[in-house]
Amino acid sequence: MVRGAVTGAPLRLHDRGGHAEVELTDAERGNPLAPGLAGPLLAAVDAAERNPGCRALLISAAGPAFCRGLDLAAGPGWLPGEAGMPVWRLFDRLRHARIVTVALVDGEAVGGGVALAAACDLVIAGEHASFRFTEALLGLVPGMAIPFVADRVGQQHAIRMALTACRVGAPEAARIGLADVVCARAGDGARPLLVQLRRVTPDTVRALKGLRSQLFGKPAWLGEAAAKASLDRLTDPAVTARLDGLRAAGVLP
Repeated sequence: MVRGAVTGAPLRLHDRGGHAEVELTDAERGNPLAPGLAGPLLAAVDAAERNPGCRALLISAAGPAFCRGLDLAAGPGWLPGEAGMPVWRLFDRLRHARIVTVALVDGEAVGGGVALAAACDLVIAGEHASFRFTEALLGLVPGMAIPFVADRVGQQHAIRMALTACRVGAPEAARIGLADVVCARAGDGARPLLVQLRRVTPDTVRALKGLRSQLFGKPAWLGEAAAKASLDRLTDPAVTARLDGLRAAGVLP
């Protein structure tokens, strides 16, 4: 597996011998879901899955934000993608990978960043972690994020988060199922979790995740519908004008 920084990619990959770690490193911009991140993250999942000694992939982030969601400055054109909806594919890969995927969330997860965590099998939140959908405040909808968040918290909590743009702190996240464990810092929960995971054989993990896919799989059309809902809003002239105005005012990059 690749170790250390990946040239041109805003992340670092580490093989820890038995598990892999990915650290998002675009801290200055809040580690946004951007064209340069989705592909390398997908590649990291693939690499960890191919490693026969790897049982888990842990995703953490440098800086005060875990992930501030889609990079709106990149424009909507890359979201459908020649490779087929890279953001949706990333969330789906994290959910269905044959290894255990774990999000270590310290600081804020916003928009698609909430789904980046929720798509993982397990979420460990630091006490200062927060989760928030802000799309509605911009005239957008979190189309590709809601299905993965709703899988964890149920439709009503997911819609409430989207409609009100409320901030969900770590204690509430644990209460509604958005986080599995809360620690002083997310990394504090990684070691005991890894000890627990070593008790489960890789073939058992694959069988369990395969069973979940069979029992609770998403319909094939859902990704395309979710992406269309997001793109319809991103390309709406009124929304575009609103976003341009917020950029001019310095509210958005």
